[in-house]
Amino acid sequence: MTKSIAKIGGLFFLAWFAPLSSFADQTPEGTTVSGSADPADQTELIAAIERTYSDVSTVSASFTQVQRSVMGEVEQQGRLQIKRPRMARWEFEGPNSSQMVTNGSTVWVYTPATQQVIETNSVGQTDGVMQLLDDLGRLEEHFEVTRFERPEGGYYLVDLEPRTAANYRRIEVVFAPDGYVLHRVLVVDAMDGEIELTFSDIEYNQEMTDSDFEFVVPEGAQVIRGGL
Repeated sequence: MTKSIAKIGGLFFLAWFAPLSSFADQTPEGTTVSGSADPADQTELIAAIERTYSDVSTVSASFTQVQRSVMGEVEQQGRLQIKRPRMARWEFEGPNSSQMVTNGSTVWVYTPATQQVIETNSVGQTDGVMQLLDDLGRLEEHFEVTRFERPEGGYYLVDLEPRTAANYRRIEVVFAPDGYVLHRVLVVDAMDGEIELTFSDIEYNQEMTDSDFEFVVPEGAQVIRGGL
């Protein structure tokens, strides 16, 4: 479990903005989506997504994470909060509950079952989900779009590859057609391991303070410093 949640903080927020469910039909507050016409190609789609998310400062949502590897498949659910730049809180629920919190410079991973907190001052700058969620307003700056599809009446699907070296190979992103709401993210690492996140109950630009992303070590917990 510690290894899995560490990838959220380390693979980014893969180790990391899902049964499949869709977001509520909601356009980020304070943004403008031009017209009702469908984008003709990936260039128009990416431009529309960047316009939509350029003014989004915070995101909160429920999620289901499915992690697949040669060891099998593990599904978990939880809640997340993200505040730009690079602040996040992931709370995994259930018997194997855990938390991952970062204030942008320090990452804390807490596993109640072991009463251990892993603390590191290294926050990945080129890793999967966190970079994607931070950079939805600047997609083409950080990613190359290698595939663009939209089955008739369906969601938009784009494949992204990082423009610089990263701890993942590609990201598949699915956007709802109404408002370009982020619906599902699939991150594939160099060993073909996958982490799939599907989001629901998303809210944009809710009030969050920096102190929401500072971790208070629970009494009696052991702190292990030095890296994930």
